[in-house]
Amino acid sequence: VVPEPALSSEQLQSARFMQKRIAFGVAIRILNIFVTIFRRPRKIRAIASDYWKNLAPCVNDIDSLEIILIDRKEAFKAGLSNIWKFRMRFLHLDAFSSNSSSEHMFARDLIAKEWQTITTESQLPLFEFKGISVQSIVSQALGLIMGQVLEKILTDIDDTHAMFLRIKPHVVLLRATISTQTHFVILAQVARALGVPSLEVQHGLEYLGPGSYTRRHSAEFMGVYGALIKNEMERVGGSRSIGVVVGSPRFDVYASVLKEKAKEFPKPVAEGLSFLCVAPAIDPGGDLDTYDYEEFFSAIASALKKVPNASAIIKFRPGPNRDSFARTTLATLFAGVPYTIAQFEPLSDLYPKADIVISCFSTAAIEAMQCGKPLVYLGVSPAQSLMGLHHFTPYAEVGAIKLATNKEELERIVVELSHNPNARKELAVKGVAFLEREYAFDGKGSERTAELVKQLAAGKR
Repeated sequence: VVPEPALSSEQLQSARFMQKRIAFGVAIRILNIFVTIFRRPRKIRAIASDYWKNLAPCVNDIDSLEIILIDRKEAFKAGLSNIWKFRMRFLHLDAFSSNSSSEHMFARDLIAKEWQTITTESQLPLFEFKGISVQSIVSQALGLIMGQVLEKILTDIDDTHAMFLRIKPHVVLLRATISTQTHFVILAQVARALGVPSLEVQHGLEYLGPGSYTRRHSAEFMGVYGALIKNEMERVGGSRSIGVVVGSPRFDVYASVLKEKAKEFPKPVAEGLSFLCVAPAIDPGGDLDTYDYEEFFSAIASALKKVPNASAIIKFRPGPNRDSFARTTLATLFAGVPYTIAQFEPLSDLYPKADIVISCFSTAAIEAMQCGKPLVYLGVSPAQSLMGLHHFTPYAEVGAIKLATNKEELERIVVELSHNPNARKELAVKGVAFLEREYAFDGKGSERTAELVKQLAAGKR
C-alpha cells in the first residue's frame, strides 16, 4: 500500500479557503432567494458596486429603493436590517451567465486582427522613458492582456448585459469608473448602451492635470464635491461624464459634529503643538515608493525638531501597506520627537487633537480645512509635487493653505506657523472660507445625492 502524500500547508490553506467560499456562496444564494420571495419589489431598482459605508448615507434618504450589490462581502457590512429594508440581493456579474454573443465573437476577432497588424507592422511607438525605449516590455504586457484578459472582459460584458436585461435596473451606482477593476467600466458602459443612467459619486481628490489617467470617467454622471471640481472637469475637457455638484455624503458629519468637538486654538508654542501628519500610501507601482515615503517623513521630522515641545500623530491608511517598513522608518526619523501612530482611528477623532495638519494628496487635506485646521500640503516626490501644485495652487493663492515641495520650505512654514498663533488662525479661517465658496460641504451632501439618484431613476437627466 502506497501512502497518500500529505498535503502541504499551502494546499490545506487553499482547500479551506475554497470550502469557505463555497459555503459563503451557498449562504448568499439562500439569502437572495429568501429576500426575493418574502420582500415585495420596490419602486426604484439600483445595481450598485460600492462599499456599504459609502452607499448608506445617501440611500437611507430614498424611499422604496431596492439594491443589487455586486460586492457580495458587503452583506456583512450592511447587516440584516438593511438587507431587508432595501430588498438587497448580492450577485456577481456572471449570475445570469449567457453564451457568447455574436458581438462577442466579432469583437474578439476584430481586436485580435488589429493587434496582429500592429505587431507585424511594428506600429507600436517607442514608449521612451528618459531616452530609453521600453517598447519590448510594453509589447509583452499588451500581449498578455490579449492572451489572458481579453476573453474574460468580453465574457463579463456579455454577462453584465444579461444581468441588466434580467434585473432591469433604473439606475447604476458606482464607487469608481477609472480603475484596474474592469467591472466598474463594464457596468457603466453596458448601462450607457442600454440607456440606464449611471452615477459615480466622488470619493477622493481629483487630479486632472498633465499625465492624469482619471480624466475619462465612464459613468454618465459624476457627483462632485463642488464647483471647483466641476469647472475643472469642463475646462480640461475630454470627460465622458457630466459633473453634478452634490458635495460629499461622507463629509456631512464635519458640518456639525467636529465643530462641536474641536478644541479652541490657537495655542502658544510653549504649550506644545500637536501635528497631525497624514501618511501617503506606499505604492511602488504607482506614484510613491519607499524612497519617496522616507523623504516625505524625513522632511516632517526635520521640521518638527525645530519646534519646541512638538509632537506628532501619524495617520496610516487602514491595512498593512508595508507596515513594518513604515514603522521602522518612522522610529529612526522621529528619534527625539514624541509621536503616536493612528491606523484604524477615524480622522474625525484625530482632527480635534491637532493644532496643525500636514497632508499628502488626499481628501484628508480637505477634511482638515473643513474642521478649521491650518493645513500644510507637502509634496516632495515628483508625482505628489506635480499633483499638489496643480490642484492646490488656487487654494494657496488666496491664503487658504500653505504649500511645500521640499524640506526647506516645510521647515520655514512650520516654524512660522508654530510661533505665530495669529497666522494659524488666519490660515484656518481662510481655508474654511475657501471651501464655502468652492465646495458644497454644508452637511447636505446625502440629501443632494439621494435627490439626484431619484431624478435619474425617474428618467430626468
